[in-house]
Amino acid sequence: GANLNVVANEGDSVADELLHFAAFYKDIELVKLLLDHGANSSYADVDGMTALHYLHIRVADQDDNIARLLLKHGANVNVQNKDGISPLHYLLYNISGETSLNAARLLLQFGAKSNLMDQKGNTSTSFGYRKR
Repeated sequence: GANLNVVANEGDSVADELLHFAAFYKDIELVKLLLDHGANSSYADVDGMTALHYLHIRVADQDDNIARLLLKHGANVNVQNKDGISPLHYLLYNISGETSLNAARLLLQFGAKSNLMDQKGNTSTSFGYRKR
């Protein structure tokens, strides 16, 4: 099979970068495959975005299974991107239904801090409130 640990650029592996796409498109089978083959669940791109950020960045009913996989593989639940935005910021901004609430509970169970502020001083809870 293909070597998923090939270096793409500046030390980043292809698997790490593919993990972001798999999370964004909510492809749980690809996420599992990449993690099982050594993808780094805490890998951040040049903008400081991790797979957890990409998982929660777009509006969609948020199944918590991918988040659970990433977290069990060591993803940092409180990582902030270059704008200071955490995965919980994105999740609460895009929350859409009961499964999204379950995903929020999961992040909190894994230690997500709701009081982290982005560069504009917004907490994740104010992100969610502001959208309403």
